Amino acid sequence: MPNLWCFYEGFPPGITIHELDANFDTGKIIVQKKVSFKSLKIKTLKTTHDFLLIQLENFFFKNYKKIFEKKFKPYPQNKLIKKINYHNRLESENLIDKFPKKWNTRIEEILNFKKINEISNIRRKKN
Repeated sequence: MPNLWCFYEGFPPGITIHELDANFDTGKIIVQKKVSFKSLKIKTLKTTHDFLLIQLENFFFKNYKKIFEKKFKPYPQNKLIKKINYHNRLESENLIDKFPKKWNTRIEEILNFKKINEISNIRRKKN
């Protein structure tokens, strides 16, 4: 559910092809690309996820020769972002459970939910 977290945490959506290592998601990056959405607020988790998968497939076909011929210079993932940005399946399931429509939740609802939580946290800290 990486698209859920990018919208919830405010990171730009994108696609990454990376090496696999013992921790699966921590391998060096081979190629990466930011992805933009038109009319993002009316999109849902499902429509953005499906769009990202199509973009990833196209991105792979565009870069597969470079990948198979090892004509790329892999670079490490940013450790700070990785530490902040990685969420396991349980964390993802706990967050998506807060949205009754699950995968049909509009991105606008996620952005609003985050704002409400931030305001609540600020109020709690003041008390």
